[in-house]
Amino acid sequence: MTKTTLQLNSTIATALLLLLGASVAQAATVFPTSGKSSYPARDTFVVDVRLDSEGAAINAVEGTVEISSSQPLTVNDIVLGGSDLTLWTSKPSLSQSGNLATITYTGGTPGGFTKDNALVMRLAISAADVGQLQITPKSTKAYLNDGQGTPVTAAVRDLKLTVSAPAASPTDGLNEIISKDTEPPNEFEISLGRDESVNDGKYFISFQATDAGSGIDHYEVKEGGGSTVRSGTTYVLIDQSLSSDISVTAYDKAGNARVMAWKQTGGGFWSKLVGRLTILLAGIGLLAILWFGGRALRDIFRKLWAKHKNKQQ
Repeated sequence: MTKTTLQLNSTIATALLLLLGASVAQAATVFPTSGKSSYPARDTFVVDVRLDSEGAAINAVEGTVEISSSQPLTVNDIVLGGSDLTLWTSKPSLSQSGNLATITYTGGTPGGFTKDNALVMRLAISAADVGQLQITPKSTKAYLNDGQGTPVTAAVRDLKLTVSAPAASPTDGLNEIISKDTEPPNEFEISLGRDESVNDGKYFISFQATDAGSGIDHYEVKEGGGSTVRSGTTYVLIDQSLSSDISVTAYDKAGNARVMAWKQTGGGFWSKLVGRLTILLAGIGLLAILWFGGRALRDIFRKLWAKHKNKQQ
């Protein structure tokens, strides 16, 4: 092998290392973290699932979190309050049985974020008896905020916890989060939508609130003078004429509420018809004014002309 070939191979190898280094620098890391390494059995403790963007701007993350234990465990709740992911295309979905629980999620945030300790979600967990517990992120993928949503396979770290003998007075970390939350959810927008392929082409509204404390619990929608209806983040309108006012109330898990009202601006058949009739009547009225006003002006002009002629005679 010649010296030139060796130099060329060395150059190629260096370039590949640089490329790999840049790729690694952009790879986010998802990791669970907790304030302690050991918790008493039957306590409810909170584990944060966090993300280090490794200097890259991230606008979406998807994956699963697996929780396994040597004893039966329970995921009591998934808290999204304060999460850096503000839009959920697939809110965390829990599947649990015996010693294993799996959470699947897909979330993002407009404009992305660059953080070394971004909060994805909080998990309120309790174990039935003494043993070991492990929280492991899996199949995790991040998407860069580069205008193209470039996918990046994220690195992961697991967390091992020890479950010790039950305490005389069990503690509830979830209740602590809820009891500290005294602020209502943040203000949010209500958007009107319609798609011929869903809901028989009916008008619907969509909305999604965020909450910095205990997280959103549920929504209630009131349409016009109708009754209040519990709803998800979309609601098919009963009044398809778009003439009823709407209010949407977002409740967090502490019971704090934020009410957002939306006054319909029309758009249905009858609203459009009334609008067109109004324009038509206004046009007819204007023509009538011009017609009768013109006749009156002609009569006045004729009288003035007649007087002028009489004076001349």
